[in-house]
Amino acid sequence: MNKIEIRFFTLIFFCAFQAQAGLKKKDITTWPKASVVDFGCFLEKEWGYKDGKFNCSLKKYVNKGDPCLNTTEYYEGPKIPNTIAKQIDSKVESIDLIWERGQLQSVALTLDNKYPEKELRKKFKLPTSAQVQDCGKKNSCMTLIGFDHLGAGDADCGDE
Repeated sequence: MNKIEIRFFTLIFFCAFQAQAGLKKKDITTWPKASVVDFGCFLEKEWGYKDGKFNCSLKKYVNKGDPCLNTTEYYEGPKIPNTIAKQIDSKVESIDLIWERGQLQSVALTLDNKYPEKELRKKFKLPTSAQVQDCGKKNSCMTLIGFDHLGAGDADCGDE
């Protein structure tokens, strides 16, 4: 290997390590945009939950999904069991992760009751871009968006 190749691989390794290292166990604001590989390994290392596919053993993953032709792979990624959701905070009832093209597009939390928006923003250190709303008669919800959704309607798939 020459010096340029070594620098390239060092940079790739450093970036991959930094991406996973940036995920914090109880700080949901660090989760959006994570890769399925990093997040799956994060779940395994930090929470002791090993997803069947997305875990620390997964190597060389490339998402070949497409919003028009291969939607199953396009939207694939690990899920968070409700037992972990409760460990984030006792008020959290469930967490839904929305994956697109191998990255975490958004994180949606459903809480066990209705809470004032100001209280939730402070407690979870939510950025102003996070959405906080009532999502039912008895629940508050919070959504953090990592990047804009790109689905079949946005990709103009037509009749393919």
